[in-house]
Amino acid sequence: MGGGDIKIKDKIPKNWLDKYFEKSGDDFLSLKNLIVTDKGFASFDVKDDAIVIIQVFGDGKFWDNFFVNLAKNLGKSKIIFATKRNP
Repeated sequence: MGGGDIKIKDKIPKNWLDKYFEKSGDDFLSLKNLIVTDKGFASFDVKDDAIVIIQVFGDGKFWDNFFVNLAKNLGKSKIIFATKRNP
């Protein structure tokens, strides 16, 4: 990383990351379109006519509203999100 790069650990509280990795089973954090707010963090991609949510942590209602509005603003008709439950 270059000298001007933002360090994720400085932007996302460690306890959020610890909880996310514990619950998700993921071993990495996608930096693609990463958004960090006081409500949590999320990363996403735009594919064809859809917003594809890669990772999300925090206030589900906030993120639902955020991605619905983002899709509308970008003229996308789909939001794709997947989760796994108690693997």
